[in-house]
Amino acid sequence: MTCIREKAEDIVMKLRQVEVLQGQGKSVSDMIWNEEIDALEFRPTGYEFNCVIHRLAFRALLQLHNPEVQECLVYATGLRRVFDAVAISKAKRTGLKPGARFHITSRDVRTLLNPSSSKPVKKIASQRTQKNP
Repeated sequence: MTCIREKAEDIVMKLRQVEVLQGQGKSVSDMIWNEEIDALEFRPTGYEFNCVIHRLAFRALLQLHNPEVQECLVYATGLRRVFDAVAISKAKRTGLKPGARFHITSRDVRTLLNPSSSKPVKKIASQRTQKNP
């Protein structure tokens, strides 16, 4: 039986995720980056289903060409109540059962943040230099 070892970069990234969450008083299991699907996965507070939001959705929300995992985590944890509300609303609207897994989109988040507009709410300043596509 072969043993699959994680790359050093993946381990460091996971440790940074934990650091961000703990620094904001969150549980490590609250929000986690799923590398396999390149998305943030979380369980809305008090509910028994998992929600996913892909990096491309963060691209639209943050208005960055290629947002880093850390930037996505910081944004999502800062707007945790909004992400929970979007997920709960979508789950109720679609009649999801406990244990279900589904995704939310940037449009879902923007609609809750600014119901009168489908455009991004604001540009998030990034300390890193954006590269042109």
